[in-house]
Amino acid sequence: MSGMDAHKNARAESLRQRAAGFSALHDGHFQKAIELIEGYFAVLKPAAASADRLGIIRLGQAYMGAGRVDDASALANEYCHVLKTVQPGRDFMMDVGTTAPDFMLTHMAIMNAFDEDESDLFTIRLNNFVKKYELKEQQFIAKAVRRIKHIAGLEISEQQEILNVTLRQLPLADSIPAIERAILDPDLMGLVRTSLIVWLKQADVNAELKVNVAEQIWQFNPRWTKYPEEDQTILAVNAEIAHQFKADVLPPDLILILLSTIYPAVGDLITNVPEFVRELTGIGTGVAYAELITRMNAELQSLPR
Repeated sequence: MSGMDAHKNARAESLRQRAAGFSALHDGHFQKAIELIEGYFAVLKPAAASADRLGIIRLGQAYMGAGRVDDASALANEYCHVLKTVQPGRDFMMDVGTTAPDFMLTHMAIMNAFDEDESDLFTIRLNNFVKKYELKEQQFIAKAVRRIKHIAGLEISEQQEILNVTLRQLPLADSIPAIERAILDPDLMGLVRTSLIVWLKQADVNAELKVNVAEQIWQFNPRWTKYPEEDQTILAVNAEIAHQFKADVLPPDLILILLSTIYPAVGDLITNVPEFVRELTGIGTGVAYAELITRMNAELQSLPR
């Protein structure tokens, strides 16, 4: 058998597995459906997996049917970029979001609704869910809001729990004001602050807010602030390092992490990129950025290994 024939046979078998998984889901055999559809996705390349939106939705529905809501939520978040482009995908995001709960998923579904009718239906559904949820989870919400406001004083493990779990479980009307308070705390770690600001940006907050970075107060608007990986100064620093050294003396990913500790004020604090790079790499004699570089390095060194 030629390599091409073997590939065709493997592809055909994969599609049969997908179809069998769909059939098992239809019959209510959720665990069997999960095993079959997961097996189908296991042999796909990432691009092919992302392209099969129906397969993603069916796998998520199987997770939901089996009571594996956390897995359904993780799947919806991983493939949100493709699910939000089609109505069945947005419906699935709403289903998961109002079950887990995951209020960022519901927000993304509404933000990407096809038209006002779909947006209105999603919004009504979410509002009805939030009313019941806030009554049922009053104590949890109140405690979570307090923890977010004072996140700087918590252990790193608790901070990570808030960023990865708790924020998604809070209606945006509760989480956003708490985040706005937290980012003014001078003791807040830079990378935690960055994660909170990215959350505000994902929530499409359009307001002039204040943030404490390097013991200074800066003003920014989350909607119009670029994500760290798109920040022009961070890109310029990486480009300057490549220009000066013609090699990956400092990997771009490391620079992204380092400069994210002073986000979103990177461009305000680094006004002379060539000089900053010379000081950062130790080839310059200037000291204009010495204190800033020391501050950033200290935060990286404080992170758990």
